[in-house]
Amino acid sequence: LSSHSHSVSCVKWGGEGLIYSGSHDRTVKVWAASECKLVRSLDGHGHWVNCIAASTDSAIRSGPFDHRGVAPTDSSQAVAEAEKRYLCARGAGELVASGSD
Repeated sequence: LSSHSHSVSCVKWGGEGLIYSGSHDRTVKVWAASECKLVRSLDGHGHWVNCIAASTDSAIRSGPFDHRGVAPTDSSQAVAEAEKRYLCARGAGELVASGSD
C-alpha cells in the first residue's frame, strides 16, 4: 500500500480478487491481490476516507450460514452454498462505496 501519500485508515478485501484501501490522502486505491499491484486510484473525497463497504460483505462474512441457523452437512455442500450466496450478492458485479467526513 505504498502508493498512498498519507496514512491508510481502512482496508477492504473484495471477493473479486481486489483489495481496496482508503487513506487520509483522500483517495481509495484498488489493488490486484494476486499481483500486489495498484490497478486504480479513485479520487474525489473532500476529506480523508474512513470507511469502505462492498456489496458482497455479508456473503463473504457469513459464508454458507444464513439467518435460519441451518449448517451444511458436509464441506462440499458448505462450499457450494457459500459460492451460491456470494454470486447472488455480487449480481452483475461487486459494488464498493466509500465514506469520508
